[in-house]
Amino acid sequence: MKSIKFNSSIFTYPIFLGFVGVPIIVATLLMWLIACSSNLSFAFITKESLELFVEYQKIPLFILSLALPLGTVAAANFRALQFNSNLERQEYEHQLDLFYKGAEQFEKKMYGVIKAGNYKYFDPIFSSLVYSRLYKKPSKGELYDTNPMKKRLDKVCDTFNDITETLDRLSCYSDEDSSEYKDELLLHYTDLNGLQKHASMATLCCDMKLILLIKSIDDAKDDLSNAIGVPTFRVSVSIFKYTDSIFEMSLVIKSIAGLQLKAREDNFDMSMFQKTVEKWLDYSYRYNDTITLSELEKTYNLTPR
Repeated sequence: MKSIKFNSSIFTYPIFLGFVGVPIIVATLLMWLIACSSNLSFAFITKESLELFVEYQKIPLFILSLALPLGTVAAANFRALQFNSNLERQEYEHQLDLFYKGAEQFEKKMYGVIKAGNYKYFDPIFSSLVYSRLYKKPSKGELYDTNPMKKRLDKVCDTFNDITETLDRLSCYSDEDSSEYKDELLLHYTDLNGLQKHASMATLCCDMKLILLIKSIDDAKDDLSNAIGVPTFRVSVSIFKYTDSIFEMSLVIKSIAGLQLKAREDNFDMSMFQKTVEKWLDYSYRYNDTITLSELEKTYNLTPR
């Protein structure tokens, strides 16, 4: 049934061909067998010859006559299937229309959110990408779901939770003992010998906290960006620009799916992530707004893994 095309001819419908063709073939074979076995031959059409033909061929003629009602039934079935296929196509087109109208509304909403928030790093041009990642395009037989895909939102929540938990754990480390940070740094760098040359322990701990802040976010943000389609800066930009872009991403996501995020069983709150990062940024008070992670790494001869 699935092979039937909307514009196909009934003569391509296998059931119609079978219902019409089989009686014709069977009747023709029987006529030939009867004619051969009874030594019948062709003659001019007369009343007697027609009566003789009907007398001998009544069974094949009856079978041949079945082709008309069977063909009518098959034709009606074909039209019904074709009508049903058209309905399914129209319903699918309707669901696609809802999907694309949802995209238009989403882009308008995001344009308002971006302009109202005066965001510097998130451009409205990314709205269509975010929509395509968050909302599933319906397939045939599916209804358009007006809610974002749960697995995408779960990825967002889990990623921000992981970052927050990591930073909260690191924030408990002492500002007077750099040894606690070294295990974390070794996850990102091959050699920590450059840390020994720094004289001030407080400054060293401050720098390591700032480095770990950026690395913790950077390890997770690519998965987050792929999941939801929100672009992020690379760590090559200034630390302030980088963290500002992450803040902006969290605000955009909160605007996009705030209600769905709040529906999480763990009561996920994006503001907790924002407050945690803000607290960590207090350690960067002594840096200007152009310093980058690579400059900090160069200061301590840190080689990324």
